[in-house]
Amino acid sequence: MRDMQVKTIRTQRDFNLTRESEKEIIRNLKEQIAGDKRRKYELLMRKRDDFIRENNSYIQAKKDKKDKEKQDYREYKLNYFPFTYGEQLEDQRSKMRENLKEDLKKHLNVSATKFKPMWQDKPKEDPENFGNTLEGRVSNKYISGDYPHFLRPNKIYPYRRLEDHHIKNAMEEALERYERDLLS
Repeated sequence: MRDMQVKTIRTQRDFNLTRESEKEIIRNLKEQIAGDKRRKYELLMRKRDDFIRENNSYIQAKKDKKDKEKQDYREYKLNYFPFTYGEQLEDQRSKMRENLKEDLKKHLNVSATKFKPMWQDKPKEDPENFGNTLEGRVSNKYISGDYPHFLRPNKIYPYRRLEDHHIKNAMEEALERYERDLLS
């Protein structure tokens, strides 16, 4: 019996020892899990803080850039004086205007002494030549550029209609009809 009691005590002691060692292992594992959770939470909070800090730095950089652009615009607006360049342009344009006027006067004086404008010395129309002494061709005066463009008359192009009396008759009939409609 004594053996049995000793065995029971030994088994009880072994059981208690294993139980204590298992409890120690469980306690260590729980501490390890709690430490891992704490480290994970700290890491998460650190990442969150880093994100917030970086985001705030980007926001601040954007605000600084916008403020700098506004300040630069204000300084540019205060320092900008466009009228000096406008005066230079006006001087240049007035000189150009004077040169063009002088050129036109010279041209008109020279051309007045050389010849009359083409529309003043037009001969009577010849139906065979389509009302043009050049027989439908363009004058050399236009080609050579003796006339400025704005002084040139419209070019006379030949057309097929040699007699216009039927058009005149049609216009007179239309006028008579209009007058009859007014009187009735």
